[in-house]
Amino acid sequence: MHNICFITSGRADYDLLSPLMKRVNTSKKLNLQLVVSGSHFMDSQGLTIQRIIEDGFEIHKEIKFAEGSTRNQIIRNLSSSIYDYSGALLDLKPDAVVLLGDRYEIFGAAISAFINNIPIIHLHGGELTLSAQDDAFRHSITKM
Repeated sequence: MHNICFITSGRADYDLLSPLMKRVNTSKKLNLQLVVSGSHFMDSQGLTIQRIIEDGFEIHKEIKFAEGSTRNQIIRNLSSSIYDYSGALLDLKPDAVVLLGDRYEIFGAAISAFINNIPIIHLHGGELTLSAQDDAFRHSITKM
């Protein structure tokens, strides 16, 4: 049985990941591990953690971010998330990590997986959004 860890940081990536998560969850050869982070816990973003619970997924680790979108807050969240994701991945010991997109929250997860030598399955890695930060994060994740 291979442990496949999905990391979701918000409604947008969860909506795209959940069908694949359902397939992994019912597989006889794969074991779904789920790390929930980012805006899923924020009232201002609809507290979408409730939807994940209602969908019946077991949440293995939770990583919470402070609300705020200033550059300083993003840097604080990113730096602390690298440490938090690393601890979660070391506890879960996945065979691979599934990441989607280009958000800084997912970038922190990618750095943690990369440094811990855990293969990354990066979905939507080849897209372009004409945003310097999004494209830089996405291309960096794909390189890892």
